[in-house]
Amino acid sequence: LYGVASFNASSIESSSFQAEMKYPAIYFPFKLPATSEQIKKGCFSISNILVKNIDIGAVSGQLQQMGSSIAFSATAPSVILPNMSVNLSGTCGMNKDKILGVDMVFNIPKYNVTTPIDISKWIPSASGITYQGEYEVKEGAFKLSPSKIESKLKLNMSNSILEMKSKEGNICASGISLRLDIKDIFKLRSAPSQSLKINKLSFGPIAIEDIIIFFHIENLKAILIESIRAKWCNGTISVQAIRIDPSIKNYAPVISCDRVSFPKIIEQFNLGKAEGDGTLNGSIPVTFRDGKISFDNGFLYSTPGSSGKIKIESGTIESITEEMAKDNPVFSEISLAEMALRDFEYKWAKVYLNTEGENIIAKIQINGKPTKPLPFAYKKEYGYFVLDTNSPGSVFKGLTLDLNIKLPFNKFILYSRQIQSIIGK
Repeated sequence: LYGVASFNASSIESSSFQAEMKYPAIYFPFKLPATSEQIKKGCFSISNILVKNIDIGAVSGQLQQMGSSIAFSATAPSVILPNMSVNLSGTCGMNKDKILGVDMVFNIPKYNVTTPIDISKWIPSASGITYQGEYEVKEGAFKLSPSKIESKLKLNMSNSILEMKSKEGNICASGISLRLDIKDIFKLRSAPSQSLKINKLSFGPIAIEDIIIFFHIENLKAILIESIRAKWCNGTISVQAIRIDPSIKNYAPVISCDRVSFPKIIEQFNLGKAEGDGTLNGSIPVTFRDGKISFDNGFLYSTPGSSGKIKIESGTIESITEEMAKDNPVFSEISLAEMALRDFEYKWAKVYLNTEGENIIAKIQINGKPTKPLPFAYKKEYGYFVLDTNSPGSVFKGLTLDLNIKLPFNKFILYSRQIQSIIGK
């Protein structure tokens, strides 16, 4: 018996998968009973596939009876990216062991997104985040039998950029490289120790480089961050294991800092351009609570017995005194600190980090001496040093400078809320 099976419909919906296929059509020549005879090829098409109201695109391909099974091959072009498509092929029906099932492989050839594209077209909660770069999906597979479902794929991403723009400021991750081995597509479970590398992550004045993250996607909701290691201010920072899960409302990772550059920290705190040597070590406890980021008693310190030298260009601190009267004690103190820091040899340095409201409070303590006399003279009638450009200058030793810096933190709070919202959804 030779025949042709054909089917057309306006729509097929599945409430359990929240999916819909629009205008599916099949044309399939067949022979019964099945033999090894080669049968003419048929075809099928679906004009649109919607999953959770997201338009995935169309699919079309060929069908051919192969004994008691059906071989198929198809292409699914992207509705968003030109010239990008998913290629798939496989068989369905009875296999050689007389077991009914589906065996399919698929891939996405390497594709280069040259113009930034808003990824909210795929992930609605990621509004405002753009992507550009190269990626490919390979070794994708799907097997269905009466007893189990198996699925897998490998995703490679390279030379990629993710950027989140807002009126408050931008977050940019560039030079992204990802190697992701998914062991179960439907449960979204990966192999352990997947790697994500980012050449540079910048937000506001902060820049973090050479980031390496090892992680394990445990299921649709939970990701285990196995470790994070990166370069910050020419030193190394690291974070130990932490699990990200929407059911967890509070996180308290600790950033360990090893030999970070003291001058670079000065620059990233917007105190002005700085140079010199000297490094700091320590830890910065970070708390994520109710969508807010805060620092809790972060403490960085110079290595005992290891001195350093720092130069901060004039202007940044000097601008604070512009509107002050010269006989104001505060004017003298700030002017002394500003001139001392233009060329300062320190024995030790400490940095304390905390959060108050929507501000970062950074307290910097430096003990040492200016490398040359400063134009200040001690006035007994005042009980403190005052600026005196006509004096031969005073030599200061064992001088401890306290710098208290208030940095607006509301931008980072807004960033954290948006990122947390994306993770939660």
